[in-house]
Amino acid sequence: MAVDTLQLDGMAISDVMKSIRDTGVGDSEASIILGNWLIQQGARQQRVFNYQTDFPAIETDCVETFTPTFHHTDWVDGESVVQAQQSAGEEGFNSRLHKIEQDFAAVRTDLGQVFACLANMRAEIRSLLDEIRTQINLINADLFNLAQGRPSYEPPSFSPVAFIPPFDATNAHFVGSTKYFNKDVAVWQTSQGTIMLPNVTPTPSNPASDPRVSGPASLAKFMTSNPQFLQQFGGKPVSKADLVKNYGTQTLDNGMSVADAVSILPDTGSYANSDALASDLAERQAGAIRSSGGSDVVNAALGVQGATGAASSAPVTNLPGLSSSAAAALNKGGITTIGQLAAANPTDVNKALSTGGVAMNSGDVAATSVLAKTLTRV
Repeated sequence: MAVDTLQLDGMAISDVMKSIRDTGVGDSEASIILGNWLIQQGARQQRVFNYQTDFPAIETDCVETFTPTFHHTDWVDGESVVQAQQSAGEEGFNSRLHKIEQDFAAVRTDLGQVFACLANMRAEIRSLLDEIRTQINLINADLFNLAQGRPSYEPPSFSPVAFIPPFDATNAHFVGSTKYFNKDVAVWQTSQGTIMLPNVTPTPSNPASDPRVSGPASLAKFMTSNPQFLQQFGGKPVSKADLVKNYGTQTLDNGMSVADAVSILPDTGSYANSDALASDLAERQAGAIRSSGGSDVVNAALGVQGATGAASSAPVTNLPGLSSSAAAALNKGGITTIGQLAAANPTDVNKALSTGGVAMNSGDVAATSVLAKTLTRV
């Protein structure tokens, strides 16, 4: 490995990494060398803290949308005509009660959005606190070194003609992630001092391997195909507490327990039916993925780019786990994108599959639909 001509001082991080790799050094060794170079640079410059996680003051999706439709007009004893149906002079009980019903539904939608926004904010705050923890640990390390009579940084001697040995991984402790010179880095405390290494950017893979994506789909399959569940809750109201109490220890097809799959739902959550529960679970897990910065990875794996909901435009053929024959049948039935699949009624999905000669049981249809819903909300 020829590093005798490698010069690091005064070079940008990306240029340093390229120069190291150009000498024939592997990625692992290049990261180690770069980490040590970052320490040397840090010894000569003031550390500046900037948040890595975005936390906007205003979230445009978290706004009230409820507008009441029911406005009561007082009746007068002995004069007002009270009746069920609407007429020219009287709105009628049915119309009034339907408006109240619609208002309750609209309020529920707003409340669901409130909980989703709170879940997103909680995840973002957790990331921000992790960043602050990293900085506090670095400051503590500086103070400890000062108390021991040592400088805040003890960069290893780096000679252009010598290879820097790897740090002792057995004594390494992960401090956290932060930004350094506007670059994402992982901070490690080792027996050789504090070391910063470039953070690894995940490459696009199968989004369904993420339990936050597969969990809602697997739960939907369970609730649609489990005979005992169907007998107890099929088409009936179901709460998280009842679901966990009766089925919490059962294992889903993705390896998660039912209790783990619904852990993100509020403990007091109650739903009109299992479909509503699965839909809320998909929304919350998608929010968790968005808040952790995973949207770009998911969208890239589906072959699309853009903001929240970009996956809706992805071809249905790109849906993870969907066979080519099933995708062809859906395309023939007019369901050509993941967004259309997410919006389609499971009955229509099953009809399109059957017409195309593809047999799929109700559990798999439900799982496919909820998987599409989760991805389109990321």
